[in-house]
Amino acid sequence: MDYNFKLISKTLEKKGYFVIRNFLEKSDIDQSMISYLKKKLFVDGVIHGIDKKFYFNINKKIQVISRKLNNKNLNISHKKFSYSSIKVKKSNIKKTKLIKPFNIFKDPKVSPGGILNWHIDHFTYFFHNDHKNYLICYMPILKYNSKYSNVALIPYDLLKKEDPYTYKKIKNRGAVRFRNVEKDTKSWFDMRFNKNTIIGNWYALDDYNDNTEGWKLKIDLEFKKIVPQLNLHDLLLMKADVIHF
Repeated sequence: MDYNFKLISKTLEKKGYFVIRNFLEKSDIDQSMISYLKKKLFVDGVIHGIDKKFYFNINKKIQVISRKLNNKNLNISHKKFSYSSIKVKKSNIKKTKLIKPFNIFKDPKVSPGGILNWHIDHFTYFFHNDHKNYLICYMPILKYNSKYSNVALIPYDLLKKEDPYTYKKIKNRGAVRFRNVEKDTKSWFDMRFNKNTIIGNWYALDDYNDNTEGWKLKIDLEFKKIVPQLNLHDLLLMKADVIHF
């Protein structure tokens, strides 16, 4: 692997993500895994517990990356990996489903296809309590168009410029959702924050501390988002505390 690891490390520190083009080769993908995933039943769009035999070649390449990126700012293991598969299906349903009666600890809406919406991951933070040294690796192994099935994100430097308070609050963190106030969800936000919220405003919903409601953002995530266009076999490296969708 002839990569500029110094550049990758610096970019991860500055922006929180980096795209490595053509990271995988066709021979790295076990075709029986594709067949296996197509037949597998998905729960909320995700398959966990994939047999190790399917990603042996991928694992070797990830190990090289993790060793080379280990430095004073990023202490990651080249032996500990957890793989899952995400299946993204086109939905003809354009409207989200409103969930009533409102529960302030659950989203007031469910997106078509079970889309997670804006967040920083929950389970890994609950389990490790550390997102400073945790990398997310997103690799398309079955994809027909670079415009589809991509990850939207908010880079570190952009968030720090637009909303320094939120940047400081979520650095190295996890278990936070980000939602905007809409006409049909305004009463839910009023309940959650015990105040008269304004339609169009964005809020962070803190799911880690039961005593914390969250806070108002100074950035419109949809307006400011960055969406790296990934081709088949590209690798998106992302720090786990990067806001993404």
